[in-house]
Amino acid sequence: MSQTDGRKGEFATHHLLSFVTNCEGNMVSIHMNLDGLTYLIEKLEGLKKLVEDGHCEDAHLFSSDSIGNELSSTKLESVQEERNVVQHVKLYGWTDAWACAHGLIPKEAAYHARRLER
Repeated sequence: MSQTDGRKGEFATHHLLSFVTNCEGNMVSIHMNLDGLTYLIEKLEGLKKLVEDGHCEDAHLFSSDSIGNELSSTKLESVQEERNVVQHVKLYGWTDAWACAHGLIPKEAAYHARRLER
């Protein structure tokens, strides 16, 4: 796997991980090759582990047009719906208790999730 060049969060030159929205911003396309997909899965698995341990955390992905190099700045030129390349993606991992307390999920969902864990 040639995902990084040895520095955390940096890709080999041929990765693809691009988030693109339509002009209204109500649809997101995600373009990935194997390196980009692997990176995203690893980021999500890291957040999952933290949430399983009871922590609420976030992670950031930036494009090279911004301040990072986790995201590609490409889109399908032939698809008119793809308008805006996202330069910064924030991934949040919340516990059910936190998500419930802040109105992201209904109380019943948090209660149900706790019952399944027992």
